[in-house]
Amino acid sequence: MAIRLNGRQVAELEEQRQSLATADVSDASEPIAGGTMSFSGPGSWTNQASGLGMDGPVSNSDLDRLDAFYVSRGVEPTVQVATHADPTLSLALTARGYTVRGYEHVMARFLVGLPDEDTLLAFGGPQDIDILSVDARDPAEVETYIDASTVGFRPAKAPVPEPLAIATRRQVQHPRYRCFLASTTAGRPVGGGMLEIAGELACLCGTSVALAFRRRGIHQSLIVRRLVTARDAGAHIAVIDSEPGGTTERNAQLFGFDVVYTKVLFARPLDGLPPTP
Repeated sequence: MAIRLNGRQVAELEEQRQSLATADVSDASEPIAGGTMSFSGPGSWTNQASGLGMDGPVSNSDLDRLDAFYVSRGVEPTVQVATHADPTLSLALTARGYTVRGYEHVMARFLVGLPDEDTLLAFGGPQDIDILSVDARDPAEVETYIDASTVGFRPAKAPVPEPLAIATRRQVQHPRYRCFLASTTAGRPVGGGMLEIAGELACLCGTSVALAFRRRGIHQSLIVRRLVTARDAGAHIAVIDSEPGGTTERNAQLFGFDVVYTKVLFARPLDGLPPTP
């Protein structure tokens, strides 16, 4: 009989990882209600709080601090809430005028018994694409990776927004991250994805493929390379965050991932304050 992942246990690991990971690449962060609230300037995805309420009730004084942290810095207060967080959190946020901005599925799978890369990619993978490890010590290679791996997070032909470039650069250079560039055999970068290894948990994140090269198995090859890397590094569980029903979710399901819980994105709209991307 197959052992099933426990959603609560995965949430405890993932919420801790998410809150620490965001804080580590932000300009400012503070602990709050078992999680963290982070900030890096207008337009940065790091302007959010996460991991709150996993250890018990969240107080009004906690949320007073959260509101003040973001309003004093000129951005909307934004909070990611796990479905396993204490119910006081979502109730209190709603009472304060926070609204739901979106949802993310957290998908997970065990890495014990993971087959080798060739077996996982039974179709053989795209023949003209190489998946290359990024050398975080090489500035030019890092910038190439940032451009390729963020192509799906900005309008076509638009430059990488500076807040996104800064956060991604910090992730690439952080010791918990391994990054992979998808490149044609002729040397053209066409996508990328990163892997964070946090003890027994590994997170596959920050993945994108250029529009002209989609539907060729590149995203799947990036998933497989990171799964194998995580297994070889000693991680026991892998997670991926995905928009419900999106391409990432469909590709992850092909490699044994299942939805184990959901994150709800709450934000408090306030006049004159920009939202978090």
